[in-house]
Amino acid sequence: MMTVYLSYLADCGVQLPRYRKELRGLQIDKLSPANSFGGWIEQKDGSDFPLDAHYSVFLAKLTIEQIKASKVQAPNKPIFSQLEFFDPHQPYSVPSGLEQRYQEIKNAIALPASYSLVEPENPIYALYQQYWGMYDQNMVMDYIACHLLQVEVIDHAIGHLIRFLKQEDMWEETAIVFSADHGDMNGRMAMADKGSYFQPDIFRIPLMIKAPKSTGVVKAVSHESVSAIDIAPTILGFAGIEIPSQMEGDNLTNVMQGEARRPLTQVYQTGVHVGCNYGFGFQVDIEGKKYFYGYNATTGFEELHHLDRDDQSNLLNLDVYRVHKESIVAQAKELLLSDPRWMGYWSSYRLHNARYLPISSEDMQMLKPV
Repeated sequence: MMTVYLSYLADCGVQLPRYRKELRGLQIDKLSPANSFGGWIEQKDGSDFPLDAHYSVFLAKLTIEQIKASKVQAPNKPIFSQLEFFDPHQPYSVPSGLEQRYQEIKNAIALPASYSLVEPENPIYALYQQYWGMYDQNMVMDYIACHLLQVEVIDHAIGHLIRFLKQEDMWEETAIVFSADHGDMNGRMAMADKGSYFQPDIFRIPLMIKAPKSTGVVKAVSHESVSAIDIAPTILGFAGIEIPSQMEGDNLTNVMQGEARRPLTQVYQTGVHVGCNYGFGFQVDIEGKKYFYGYNATTGFEELHHLDRDDQSNLLNLDVYRVHKESIVAQAKELLLSDPRWMGYWSSYRLHNARYLPISSEDMQMLKPV
């Protein structure tokens, strides 16, 4: 793919990019440069790097060429195309032409309320705050601006594809599913990217679906809780292909027509990124409001976050929420014992929360001979 991109740059008369302004975190001394977050790019000779020469725009144009080729090769057959952008993801690479938008964004954004350089009680979070080194507030503001500018690069790239589909009279009967693999902390709690932590900003991702006109879907917005595991069954549904029984997700066409999704209790697993944090999380309802509960299997640290708030902090530290701990533990027990895949989490969870669980004479080993 890189060879094709280099050829694309050559055809555009554009040189390879380099950073014009690079954002970097700081080491623990809060002076020495540390990890790179990327930044603004220019051509190797110092001239502006054109927006249409950006790698994300190249990918969108390459997708257009693939669709054209498919129409020639099999003009009467459906076309499936999967377009994957790295953006918006650090290290960022913001091209020229967005300088005015940068100023507008900087004037509109503010430092997250949870931005704090005080090490939290959660050791995983403390580790990640040191890793990212977001000790400079001006750099954090630039990081947020870079992220939003990179979103606009994606908007521009997708615009090329949408215009092509409309020009070719393919738009109305084309199904489009737009989503992401994770969110970004964007300076919240002085952290970036996804890491290995239980913040709703990481798990809540965009999901926009344009159904073919012939499906008759009219509902514009749904507040149903759905999951990324629903994407594949939905695409198969659009294609008229039977959904395999081993797929745990739902075809969301019914949701888009106003129906409810089957009850969804989602288990999220994290693993090794910078730090090791194996754990699970799930949504809980407290007094009619939705929350997200997370558990770290290594440290036993637990979190509770309100899903309707933008900037999150751990609510389990507050007495008004701590009273719900026993109910949450009971729900977690039911969830973890419902599937043998979660037995590893149950083994440590029942020890960390033994005071909330009834004493049992059962053998607590995870694996034992029959």
